[in-house]
Amino acid sequence: MLAQQALGHLAHDTSAAGIEVAMEKVDDALETSDNAGVDIAKVQQARAALEANQVTRAQELLAQAISAAVAALPPATGMSTGTRTIEPELAGRPDAPAPSWILAIASLALLLGGSYLAYRYRPADTPAQLRRRLAQPADRDAQASREETP
Repeated sequence: MLAQQALGHLAHDTSAAGIEVAMEKVDDALETSDNAGVDIAKVQQARAALEANQVTRAQELLAQAISAAVAALPPATGMSTGTRTIEPELAGRPDAPAPSWILAIASLALLLGGSYLAYRYRPADTPAQLRRRLAQPADRDAQASREETP
């Protein structure tokens, strides 16, 4: 775990401060008695690489040192990965997303409501009726002027 934390620090900060924090984690890893699956010789080599300011080499050595221990871990699933994957046993929780049929019903309700409002507040006349109504006074005036002229 300490070697993984050192790798995490090096992945985000390769400045002198980041190297110092990573070196502290490496020192703690070397001092701990629980080092099952960790190649201590590679951790010592990684510490020497950090002292020589060879960050990339130290990262490679730390990754090699813990590869056996990491391979023995079971894969992370569900909520332990930090993802928001819905698993069958979590489906009834209140923070689970709504089922797709609820979204379909809501979409249909919005569609029907919009259609009703469009019908309810439509204009009284269609564009064709407006054109005819506007054209009629011009026709009357033209006929009236023709009748007046002998």
